[in-house]
Amino acid sequence: MTVGVTRDAATGAPRVAAVIPAYRQPGLLGEAILSVLRQDSAARAVAVVVNDGCPFPETLQTALSFSRAYPGLVYVLSRRNGGLSAARNAGIAFALQAWPDLEAVMFLDADNRIRPPFLSRALAALSAAPAEVGWVYPDIDMIGLPESWSMRGEFSHLVLLATNYCDAGSVVRGALLRDGLRFDETMRDGFEDWDFWLRAAETGHRGQHLPMAGFQYRRRGESMVSQAGRKRSAIIHAMNQKRKAFLLPRNLQSLEAREAPRFAILHPGDTSVRFTPDPAIEGATTPLAKAAARLQAFLAAPGSLHFPAVLCSLSRPTMAVLAEALVLPSVFWLIQVLLRDSSIVSVFLKPSPGPTVRVNMRASDAISPPAEAAAVLAVRTIDLKRPLAPPHESWPVQIHTDSNAHARVDIAVPEDLLNSGDTLAHGVQAALADLIAALSATRPASEREWRRDNRPPRNDLLALYEQICGVGALLPTQRPTDSRGEIGFLIPIHAFGGVEKVVTNQARVLRACGYRPHLFLSSTSSFLLTAETRAAFVSVNPLQCPGFDGDMKGYDYFGAPMSGFERTGGGGAAPDVLGLLCGMNVIINTHSLGGHGIAARLRDLGVRMMVGLHLVERDQLGAPIGNPHMALSYEHAYERFLVISHQMWAWCIAHGVPEAKLLLIPNAPSYAPRDDRETVQALRGARREGPLRVLFLGRLDVQKGIDRLAALIRATTGPTFEWRVIGAKVLRDEDGAAPNLGLAVEPPLHDPAALDAAFDWADVLILPSRFEGVPLTALEARRRGVVVVATRVGAVAEAVTAGGFLVDPSASEAAIHAAFLDILTRLATETDFLRTQAQLAAQAETISWEQSMAPLLRVLAQQ
Repeated sequence: MTVGVTRDAATGAPRVAAVIPAYRQPGLLGEAILSVLRQDSAARAVAVVVNDGCPFPETLQTALSFSRAYPGLVYVLSRRNGGLSAARNAGIAFALQAWPDLEAVMFLDADNRIRPPFLSRALAALSAAPAEVGWVYPDIDMIGLPESWSMRGEFSHLVLLATNYCDAGSVVRGALLRDGLRFDETMRDGFEDWDFWLRAAETGHRGQHLPMAGFQYRRRGESMVSQAGRKRSAIIHAMNQKRKAFLLPRNLQSLEAREAPRFAILHPGDTSVRFTPDPAIEGATTPLAKAAARLQAFLAAPGSLHFPAVLCSLSRPTMAVLAEALVLPSVFWLIQVLLRDSSIVSVFLKPSPGPTVRVNMRASDAISPPAEAAAVLAVRTIDLKRPLAPPHESWPVQIHTDSNAHARVDIAVPEDLLNSGDTLAHGVQAALADLIAALSATRPASEREWRRDNRPPRNDLLALYEQICGVGALLPTQRPTDSRGEIGFLIPIHAFGGVEKVVTNQARVLRACGYRPHLFLSSTSSFLLTAETRAAFVSVNPLQCPGFDGDMKGYDYFGAPMSGFERTGGGGAAPDVLGLLCGMNVIINTHSLGGHGIAARLRDLGVRMMVGLHLVERDQLGAPIGNPHMALSYEHAYERFLVISHQMWAWCIAHGVPEAKLLLIPNAPSYAPRDDRETVQALRGARREGPLRVLFLGRLDVQKGIDRLAALIRATTGPTFEWRVIGAKVLRDEDGAAPNLGLAVEPPLHDPAALDAAFDWADVLILPSRFEGVPLTALEARRRGVVVVATRVGAVAEAVTAGGFLVDPSASEAAIHAAFLDILTRLATETDFLRTQAQLAAQAETISWEQSMAPLLRVLAQQ
């Protein structure tokens, strides 16, 4: 038994203790103990055998015989059976108590063994490594069923979350164990070592690969590992539940930023490559040749080191245009999604008329030379290991893959943002070709690994996030250290309407208070890019998921549609939609049916879910329907209900929403006042002569009573009245085109000065609506001394008090028409009456958005 043992207890205190749990392995235990004793003398190793209540008496007999033969080198502990984790913990406790200055502990299973000089090399590696290296882990050379696995390369906490590549047969720094790290004794079905390393990494420590270690792992047809594999899903689920807070996507994004940025960005004219998790931040820069060498090493061994998964070429002016249009994160999110099934993504920038931004994507069956130069080219780096060839003079870069799919994104932005298209596209293909040329000139690493690496590519973040969190491509946006949090507003459209103005002003206040608001559009790929939009939002992101807001046919909650998205998964789009949204700290869903369907899932991903309610709508028969009714079916998923009026507050309570969930966020004018009230009163007091000027400003949709408006215009033709209609049809109603109003309709106004000019022109603002919330136009008009004449629907009465008139909506259509006509006629014919009403309107108090948002800011500050 003394063969190969080179030292005894007299050589000094041990540096490392090998803890060997023993249970049902009496015939192999001796090999494990001997492999420790045969380590070179520099390791000063001892073996601590823990008999975990083994029913075979030979186990204890073998351990004791070694202890007697090698006093001071082999120690034996006996305990009731408690499982592998409990046995290892008992060995740790004994070793740390016996040798307080112990440098390290190794965990060696009784059927495995180590070859010298494993332990002395491991100790040397730990001594040379910085303190955050808590353990060294070996390659795995299997005996029995022979196979060899390589674990070389950089340590990655992210990859460790997806697969365990640190065997229990690793050597752990004693200081880490003295800080209290132990195995979870409740885990008795396997993977307890994986859980141990994950908890070590969560304390800020990391592992380090020990090459050529000499670790021999016994592999048999049936073992504890085989049993654990059959229970893998259940065990991993239990492991993940323990670290649920750590595994939130936004936390993983922070880990990704440190370990595995997803984008490698080339800029024409630069001699370096940017590695970044977010195109908006510079990230780390690497010289082109060095980046090509790293890429070559990655392609040779994608499981051992990281290179960003997406390689993008675009000019810095293009970056500036995308950022100014607020779509930079969204475009790079789309690129990730499209590269899942495509080899190349081309992005083209075009001018759009007016302030509209539009983002459209499409895929083709094969790569073909584009008709015009792309402003952005993106490829999968993993595809670069395949042959490369220029198929066409105007398209010098092509990636040959099994499926040469080509995806295309077309982005229309306001013309004033664009320079020459040639300038934006200049050099983009050449920059990508330069890296490919540098890659071709880089010789592959001469070192060849004969062991097999079964780890996934380190840059496959899409698969990693889907495996860990069930989400797809994440919106690439990194939260600055001085930000108070990311706030997402989910809304179907962003056009000319009060709801959009409310959301924009809420976002503006949040941004001024240190939050970063993002706008997500669930039903459209276009939006209005105004000065107010830029001031309010960090980014605007169309979901690019047709049917997201579709209902579940045949199912309703007390007549209100239910989201069909969570049942159908959006044709496989659900993970990507969740990925787009789950990086937010808070999401406020305003009128998105699909958003209701995924609210609970987002809440489980750590997002605080809130819902914004504005108004109860009416169908063609006058029955109440709409977004508040839909939200009731999903009340459990929401932390708070944001309501804009006392009327909506009372409605929610009447329909079972707990009062503690309600936040009153009253509407305010959508832009700051130009003059004080006294100035406006003076202007209105100087009544000019002439016809009564009547203004309609809003959407030309059924909700707004456009048919009533048309009838009133026809009834007031002549010199006594002058009309202006400003707006556009936005909603896709069943009534088709808007009725002929008999006068030219002016386009929507977005500029505050232009809106004030329109109100200053008017004497009366008319709102013959069939349903409303708290209309912003009424607040804005009254602030300019305009008399509001409206139907008493929704919470209009909360916006129109003195200096306004309300018509009973329950009367017949003829009676409603007559009431509006009587009020307009009196205002047109009684000058003093009009002047008095105008001055009363100008005296009305209006709340600011800063005052309105105070309750929400208090709630956000609570967590």
